[in-house]
Amino acid sequence: MTTYRFPLFPLQVVLFPGLRLPLHIFEERYKIMIGECIEDDAPFGVVLVGKGGIHKIGCAARISEVLEKFPDGRMNILTRGEQRFEVFRVYDTRPYFEGEVSDFHDEEGDDPAELCRMVWDALEKSGSAPRNLPDELLEDPFQLSFAVAEVLRLPLREKQAFLGSRSLEWRLKRLLAFLRKDEPSRFAITDYEKSAHRNGH
Repeated sequence: MTTYRFPLFPLQVVLFPGLRLPLHIFEERYKIMIGECIEDDAPFGVVLVGKGGIHKIGCAARISEVLEKFPDGRMNILTRGEQRFEVFRVYDTRPYFEGEVSDFHDEEGDDPAELCRMVWDALEKSGSAPRNLPDELLEDPFQLSFAVAEVLRLPLREKQAFLGSRSLEWRLKRLLAFLRKDEPSRFAITDYEKSAHRNGH
């Protein structure tokens, strides 16, 4: 397992791989952090934070565009989610937090093509599908699982469970349960919360 160290941005947000996240940067420490990321064309990590600290599984964000810059250093930026990561240690030796992390991947599984088609059909029937959701997602099951979860505007706890799941099949089945208004508890998130727990208690 290879670990590396990079900046962490704790937020009340769950970022998914491949999806966009606009941010308003106003705190001094994050002005510094984002400034360095822009200069080095480097990503930073978005991690969900709560009363117990930060969650263990986050998503790297890369700045795709600086939308607006203000004289006092504040800025509006657009970011895009990249690789998921797992946090092993948090450092506070710089103005902002850094984490020792490693990349976080799905486990190998069966071909989910049929499940993907079922999710896609259920999404269209639900009327929740935005017009700009590309058909190409059917050829990318990993991305489909997160794109549909974002469309459904799930609660933060649910979104964190999706981010922290290593099972593509579980994510697709749970999406199908929500879309069909089945009992989502059949695909309970409890087992997957272990991989998304917080650092510090």
